[in-house]
Amino acid sequence: MIKKIKLGAGLTDDGQNMIKKVFAVSAVNGKGLDAIKAHLQEALPLVSSWTGEWLYPSDQISNIPLRQIAAELTRETIFLRAHEEVPYSCFVETELFKDLADGSTRIEQIIYVETVGQKKILIGMIRDLGMR
Repeated sequence: MIKKIKLGAGLTDDGQNMIKKVFAVSAVNGKGLDAIKAHLQEALPLVSSWTGEWLYPSDQISNIPLRQIAAELTRETIFLRAHEEVPYSCFVETELFKDLADGSTRIEQIIYVETVGQKKILIGMIRDLGMR
């Protein structure tokens, strides 16, 4: 038995419905998955007409620059180590990302925080951050 549900959350500011199709799926037994898979194959041209060639080279790990990945890893480490002592408004900027002759990489970053107290907390954590 299918019940119709009024979906007010799917409306845009001008009252247009953003929801094009609704699927009933059971997490217990998987009923309804075939309908979603069929819809995705029709709706996504890459899935339905995939020729076997990748969009990116096999050695490219992301479409995000390595400088940005390095900054996000440092920012994540700050949050994991400092917990609530440093707010999520801290910002990490990668100034230098250089591959060296010995195979290592030199990364220089600037960490911006809001207060002097947060800066002191991070300076105390620098040794621990560098060892990760």
